[in-house]
Amino acid sequence: MKMLTVFTQDINCADDAVSETLEKLDAARADEKFTMENSLGVLHCHPECAENGTVKALCERGAEKGLMPFDVVGCVSHKVGAPGMDSSDGLVLSVLTGAVFATAVSRPAETGGMKHAMNELHVNVMSEFTRRTAPEAKPEMFTTFMPFSDTFDIYAAITEMDNVTRIANGVPMFGAVSFSGETNEGKSFTIRNGQVYPSSVVVAALGGVNPRWLSASIPDKNVVNIDAKVTEMDGSVLKKVNGVPIEDFLVAASIIEKDSVDALKYWPLTFDQPDGTRITRSCVGYDDKGGMILSTPVKLGSSVNIASMTPTDVNETARATLNGIMEADPRSGVLIYSCTARMWQLAFDGDAELNAVAEILGDTPYSLAYCGGEIFPQFLRSSGQPKVVNSLQNNTIIACVL
Repeated sequence: MKMLTVFTQDINCADDAVSETLEKLDAARADEKFTMENSLGVLHCHPECAENGTVKALCERGAEKGLMPFDVVGCVSHKVGAPGMDSSDGLVLSVLTGAVFATAVSRPAETGGMKHAMNELHVNVMSEFTRRTAPEAKPEMFTTFMPFSDTFDIYAAITEMDNVTRIANGVPMFGAVSFSGETNEGKSFTIRNGQVYPSSVVVAALGGVNPRWLSASIPDKNVVNIDAKVTEMDGSVLKKVNGVPIEDFLVAASIIEKDSVDALKYWPLTFDQPDGTRITRSCVGYDDKGGMILSTPVKLGSSVNIASMTPTDVNETARATLNGIMEADPRSGVLIYSCTARMWQLAFDGDAELNAVAEILGDTPYSLAYCGGEIFPQFLRSSGQPKVVNSLQNNTIIACVL
């Protein structure tokens, strides 16, 4: 398998952005003696590219010129990066070739139940994958993109996708929650073949890519267990721990003072779930009854830990992940997603992580996109056998080496 990546920074004019991207793609293809058959495009771009027709025109003109005779999947991102470049307004296209790919998109979340939509999506992508391979073939991974939206239940989607992938003998999922940089409704699109979707999941099944996964989140030294278990959730709102309202518990434990719940706003939290996985979440605020609003829900019975993250922690965890990438062999290319919260935690040095990626990965083909949630497989032991649990993370950098 091989991978190449092209980057376009000037996206103010859709026509110019498309022309520049295709010119770079043609040049890179010639330099690398790169075939475009049996390929998959992974596209990340500023939301303006989705709204002004750049994405649609790129896929249409690319196909017409024979430069993009393949499916394209991805999502918008408020900040993207590629070898030697980064931009909050850029467009990055990675092309993977020499393997087997199949793609599908779900129905909009509003038009049907999540369970049915995710099962239907899984059936559609597996039907196409087995058509291209063999009836019993199993993909090595799913690359999955979900929208960030008030009307789209990300947690329900990841849970149902995890359920159907377990039925399919535990196919790992890797990908991102689209994020425009704002919480505006309908701006955080997913992408497939030139079309953009405000409330649909896009997935690609990949075979023959030899995936290896790395991730880093909050260092263990920064995690403090507060001896609390989740006993009541209302959607994404943490209502009670140990049977006590969360605000009352935090006050009694001297973690916050009375009527000062905002002291924990935007703090990272980790939860040790009953299935053995650790997930990270952010406290994004409180409801009018003192419930803690999390970035996405957690499972009942999870142990609650309060954490902290400094710019030094962000840099150190990023560099540890990047050094792990460089130790992987073979290494044809890398897909990287980092939580937007990590960039915010860098404060006035918001490009530090991007700069570290460019410095350490050098000429290795890669794409990086900041997102609203990281979809990542965790591998546990169950009766002596590896068990895949696909989870949604925050405050995490994840990488898939191909």
